[in-house]
Amino acid sequence: MVAVSRRIALSVLNGLDDSNTFPERLLDRAFEREPHLIRKDRALTTELVYGVLRWRSRLDWVIGQLSRIPLRKIDPSVINIIRLGLYQILFHSRVPPSAAVNDSVDMAKSRAPLWVVRFVNGVMRSAARRAKEIPLPDYADDPVQAIAIRESHPLWLVKRWPKRLGAEETKRL
Repeated sequence: MVAVSRRIALSVLNGLDDSNTFPERLLDRAFEREPHLIRKDRALTTELVYGVLRWRSRLDWVIGQLSRIPLRKIDPSVINIIRLGLYQILFHSRVPPSAAVNDSVDMAKSRAPLWVVRFVNGVMRSAARRAKEIPLPDYADDPVQAIAIRESHPLWLVKRWPKRLGAEETKRL
């Protein structure tokens, strides 16, 4: 059974893809629909949503390294399932990787055909085994790409910084 916090977080992330609204509004609506949620579950839900949003570029990079299917060809709701699980594996030390994998697979089971569930399972198990080993872009090869992925900033924004601040100041920023 998928933890309620993860289920709500996925709903909010999918809602952000489908609408032009702010995350806090979708979180507020979700919490209104789930008045029984305890404070700890609300906090985890909020952290998962904002964590995935904050680290989205890095998460997508890692997904791209783990998947043979290009990101643009994966259904957005499936990407959000993987992002949620991957965020927990990479950035949330209190969630065991096995729980992140199992909940990701369970969420896929409730929404997708068997081949998609198997795809999610494979990506998540691979992430649990080796996500921290995946090399990130190197500063020496492409500083703009490295900063955008390592720090999870929008590429278009990072491209502006070296022109205005210089390479070293951009790296420190």
